[in-house]
Amino acid sequence: MAIFPILQNLGYYGDALLIMESIIVFLGFQFGFTFLRRYFRAAKGKKNYIILAWSHLFISFSTTLLFYIISDFFIIDVDFLRPQIVNIGYLAIVIGAISFSFYAEREMQSKFFPFTLIILTFLIVLIVDLFLNFIDTSFIALPSEIPIIILIFIYVNKFTAPIRSKWKLNVIGFIIGLIFVLTGFMFSSDIALNIWIGSRLLGDILIIIGMLLISFLFFGLPSLSEAKWIENLLNSHLYVIHKSGACIYEYNFSSDKEREKEENNDERSQIITGGLTGITQILSNMIKSNEKLEIVEVEDKKLFFTYGKYITVVLIVDEKLEILQSKLNKFLNYIEELFSPSFKSWNGEIQQFQILNKTIKQRFGLR
Repeated sequence: MAIFPILQNLGYYGDALLIMESIIVFLGFQFGFTFLRRYFRAAKGKKNYIILAWSHLFISFSTTLLFYIISDFFIIDVDFLRPQIVNIGYLAIVIGAISFSFYAEREMQSKFFPFTLIILTFLIVLIVDLFLNFIDTSFIALPSEIPIIILIFIYVNKFTAPIRSKWKLNVIGFIIGLIFVLTGFMFSSDIALNIWIGSRLLGDILIIIGMLLISFLFFGLPSLSEAKWIENLLNSHLYVIHKSGACIYEYNFSSDKEREKEENNDERSQIITGGLTGITQILSNMIKSNEKLEIVEVEDKKLFFTYGKYITVVLIVDEKLEILQSKLNKFLNYIEELFSPSFKSWNGEIQQFQILNKTIKQRFGLR
């Protein structure tokens, strides 16, 4: 049975395939340019190259599929012209793979860019094959995606490990989505179509579902900085303030030597605490709001305020991170429950709160 061009030979089924694959192309370009816009909107010095990598991969994938649609649905000359258009599609996806690999390895601070060099080798062989035609180009282009798959899993495992418990569903969705896309490609191949004519439609459905699941990992997750939240704590300070305004505990996340020096400076702690309390009151009056502020930016520092019944916990950090705010809330709830009897009738004695040193290490994942 003649299959290509699909619109001419498969009737209404061909129309359905064209609609499905047009949706895939649209989604791919939509995701690609969304990632690209997100990358360029990031503040200078905080650009996430993995976002740029994904934008290039989605755009190249959609470009490739666009050439497939032209070659499979509309081209009548299936012996000469169709293979040439398919080859252009293969070039697009391999070039996109190189771009993805380069920016992903740059984000991971790779020294030798091994995955990029491997895929570049595939590209060189593919270009040579276009002129010499010594092997079917699909046997070159498709294996070039294997390093990308490996690189993606390495990246996801490395940078989502610190935040996997909070965004577990996003990570699982990504893995399932990648499996769906790969399976969809297999079902959409010419070989599968010759075996079962319905395989391409099933493949298209799997690809659409897979693309949506993959995108949720990066649209749902915050910036890469969230995965590096422990590094952000190195220059951070935490203050536990009683509702009377007195500092009952202070913790410096820097080195042990610096922490010991600052913890012995009670006068400095009280001065800083008084300033923090004053900032909250002043800014609250300025915006004429009864709600207490949760985040205050002072020059290059961010102050996270978390309020309880008896205490306020303040975390001073360099960068605003959602995961730190979450940990701060859990820390406050824990110590309010732990010291509830003491807070109700507090007489100014702070020695009892020194055990918070161990609690902070546990709650913030420090050793």
